[in-house]
Amino acid sequence: MEEKKKGKGCCGCGGKKLLSIAIIGLMALAALPIAEAAAVTYGSQVKLGDSDFVPTAFAANVVLAAANVLEVDLGTVADVTDNVFYYDADASATVTANDIRLTPYGTKAAGTLVADADVVEKTGTVVASGYAATVYADVNNVNGYDTGDYVYLTTGGVAALAASTGNAVWSIRLTPCGSFAAGTLVRAGDADLLAYGALVLAVPAGTGVSYFNANPNAVPARIDSGDSVYLAAGATGPGALFPLCSVRLMGSSGAFGSQIKLGDSDFVPTAVGAPVALIAANVLQVDLGTLGVVTDNGFYYDADASGTVTKNDVRLVPCGGKAAGTLVVDADTTEMTAAILIASGYARTVFANINNKNGYDTGDYVYLTTGAAGTFVASTGVAAWSIRMTQCGSYAAGTFVMAGNSDLISYGTAAVAFPAGAGIAYFNANPNKVPVALDAGDSVYLASAATVAGGLFPLCSIRLVGGSGAFGTQTKLGESDFRPTAIAANVPLALANVLEVDLGTLAEVTDNGFYYDADASGTVNKNDVRLVPYGGKAIGSLVADADLVEIGGPLVASGFAAVVFANVNNKNGYDQGDYVYLTTGGAGALTATTTNILWSIRLTPCGSYAAGTFVFAGDTDYNTYKNIVVAFPAGAGMTYFNANPNNVGVAILDTGDNVYFASAATAAAMRLFPLDSIRIAGDILPVTPVTPVTPPAENVAPTCTLAASTLSGQKPVAVTFTMTGADTDGTIASWTLDINNDGTADFVGTTMPASQAYTYTSAGTYTAKLTVTDNDGATATATKTITVSEPVVVLPKLVIDASATVDEEQNFDVKAYVDNNGVVSPIVGVTVTFNGEAKTTNADGKATFKAPSVDADKVYSITAVKTGYQDATAKSITVKVAPTVPGFEALFLVGAVAVAMLLIRKKK
Repeated sequence: MEEKKKGKGCCGCGGKKLLSIAIIGLMALAALPIAEAAAVTYGSQVKLGDSDFVPTAFAANVVLAAANVLEVDLGTVADVTDNVFYYDADASATVTANDIRLTPYGTKAAGTLVADADVVEKTGTVVASGYAATVYADVNNVNGYDTGDYVYLTTGGVAALAASTGNAVWSIRLTPCGSFAAGTLVRAGDADLLAYGALVLAVPAGTGVSYFNANPNAVPARIDSGDSVYLAAGATGPGALFPLCSVRLMGSSGAFGSQIKLGDSDFVPTAVGAPVALIAANVLQVDLGTLGVVTDNGFYYDADASGTVTKNDVRLVPCGGKAAGTLVVDADTTEMTAAILIASGYARTVFANINNKNGYDTGDYVYLTTGAAGTFVASTGVAAWSIRMTQCGSYAAGTFVMAGNSDLISYGTAAVAFPAGAGIAYFNANPNKVPVALDAGDSVYLASAATVAGGLFPLCSIRLVGGSGAFGTQTKLGESDFRPTAIAANVPLALANVLEVDLGTLAEVTDNGFYYDADASGTVNKNDVRLVPYGGKAIGSLVADADLVEIGGPLVASGFAAVVFANVNNKNGYDQGDYVYLTTGGAGALTATTTNILWSIRLTPCGSYAAGTFVFAGDTDYNTYKNIVVAFPAGAGMTYFNANPNNVGVAILDTGDNVYFASAATAAAMRLFPLDSIRIAGDILPVTPVTPVTPPAENVAPTCTLAASTLSGQKPVAVTFTMTGADTDGTIASWTLDINNDGTADFVGTTMPASQAYTYTSAGTYTAKLTVTDNDGATATATKTITVSEPVVVLPKLVIDASATVDEEQNFDVKAYVDNNGVVSPIVGVTVTFNGEAKTTNADGKATFKAPSVDADKVYSITAVKTGYQDATAKSITVKVAPTVPGFEALFLVGAVAVAMLLIRKKK
């Protein structure tokens, strides 16, 4: 595209040559990359859910009919599980385009719209048509419908679910229920049916299906792709979004079946369950430590004005492991009953105006103090103390101010009383009780101005409990628990008076500066808004006092430029995605940029062209849309939000404010800006000027190697690591060696040695990691794995020596020896076992056994064991039968007879 621009010849108007817009194009692209065209930057359009958009009554939610449900048989007749269920958006009793699937079908998910091409679904047989009861299971036992409960559409009536068994009997989950997804049918054995089938409750009265017309593109308004559809838990109407716990059926803010909760982009609090004012900051001081010492005392906001610490009082300092900003609960008996009340009464709230903006705003330091309205005191005793309500420099919120602290020294006599009307308020984030009560889960604030139902808390209120920030943080624009009020809201500016200043070659438009003349002075001055980049200053930035060249530049043309848009999506109206231009071409056309009085500037990214660039004759968007652009909506104009109201008496536009080209008329009492307004300047923009520069040559990363003298061994293992490092386009600035890759370097240096020794003394597997860093900060690593094992212990071996054969009833010796690397010697204390009998060897290494009597030769095994030695190999020994002497029995008989005869004769 750059070459094409350079190739343009002279135009037909006086032959004035156009130069390349390469520089401007590069600057614009640098300031707003095309890939980020949808980000919150200059030229982007405000859309639903953006931090600077709160829906107004214009194109707000539209109430649909009650939940008329169609059941269509697209599967087996009389089988409900393959049927598809639809919300009948137009109450036609047939499936038509823009009806909503309540269960998946084919590749179409639950929560999607039926389209013209979905012929099968639209011609399917309607099995049942009519209202189905909406019920919920109170899964968290809080006796009321809230986030986390399970929601169903059912034929079971207002007090029960029906298991899906036939065409006329079914229940559909509208929210995920345990392990079951939203959009699924409830079956007889499902856990949620068993647990809640007879315990469900009717969803609160007044519910219905509503949608937010997020792309108001038809007359009358109608639901179509891009809109958000909800089953609202309460009656809805124009001007407000959907009550807490409404169920999303379709839309970009959340998945089908999810419930709206506080802080979601599509929830704006209404008067129901809105902020509730508490009493003034009555503070209790309780002695929980040393008598007469303030720093160990507990400080509490007395939420119920009881004069004692009770449940739901708010800790203002940490106590017993409980953080500042938490609520007291029933179990905190020490704080509630075992404490000595030292003081009870109002403590002043003061702030230190550290940014000198003559008013309380984000960044100032806030204190609760017993000091006077214009000071705070050092915490020295039970009656003299100050507590920080916001972080103050290095001091945390919820801490005491001590005598030597830097913020006391700097601001101790310069504190300012908190704004009149301020007080403690809370947002009843879980309105589940009657009457309304402060309890765990609600959000408590020290409000910087009086609060009322229907809005959240003014800018810079202090969070004490809950909300979207920590204790002691200040609410600011764009946070989920802040909703701007008429105070310091948007301020209408003059119509888009545009100044063109010649800051380059005379009569050439492409190097000129274009500015929105914020004060309608007819000259460029402070707080005018750049519409194209200039001199390193980004589009959308404000002119400052130091921008003398721009402020003093020669004015070429001054006057209103028409704002037009190209209706690229043919939705018959200006909306997200259309291309917006500032042009001299009038209300119905673009002009190609050729001279000082003929130009068009893109206010939004247009295809491949960035916001803040000029339109040329050959550009694709000019060729396509030059004759079909449409005038911007009537009543549109420039508006800014005074995001830092730091002046008294006169609201002025200055750096930090947010400037918009509003797509509809705005008023001071409106919240923020209508859908599709164009962002021109503000603190939501990039604040660093973007100057095109030639990128430096890409650094080449270094290289390194790591070798080890050994990779394994028995402990201890001595390893010498050999290391190298090199950098082709610089030098090695440092090196580290982590011998076990635990993240802590064991050896470091700037000059790398050739080697590094280390001894591993414990068994294990280690990864040694070498890291080298070059002079540009790039790194390289190399690793080696070292395995260290325990030493192998070889035990000496026992040896058995025993006779191979022994006769029965004969004693024999078994000797035990130790074989210690070939040296054999007897050993005492060896347990030798033979035939079930165990004996211990003596000093000679012997154990004596008696051979058993046997009837036949028999083999026995002898074993030997001793702790600290290898067991001996079992020894086999044979016990033989004792030999028989020939004629022994006869000789014995003869002898016996002879003796008998002798005895007889002797008797005679």
